[in-house]
Amino acid sequence: MTVIAVLAAVIAGYVLGRARLGRRASDWAHWLNCARTVPTWREWRWWAMQPVFAVEIAHLIATRPRHTWRTWKTRNDPPAPLGPPVRVRRIASEDR
Repeated sequence: MTVIAVLAAVIAGYVLGRARLGRRASDWAHWLNCARTVPTWREWRWWAMQPVFAVEIAHLIATRPRHTWRTWKTRNDPPAPLGPPVRVRRIASEDR
């Protein structure tokens, strides 16, 4: 009986892993968010996206806490300054 339960759990885990339901839900939520009109809190799309985004954030905090915290702290930092411009000089025909 135990062997059958373990085998059923392994098969169920394999099928759920192949289905990638989390990835599909995430792609769907991001697709809704990047539609022609961004949903507001008065639309069903906004309410449907929020649980998916909450699970994504919880997953990031649980799996990569230091990286998530560092990213959160530096989210409003200005971009790095650009380097000096590239100088282009002509090559004279006698230099070739």
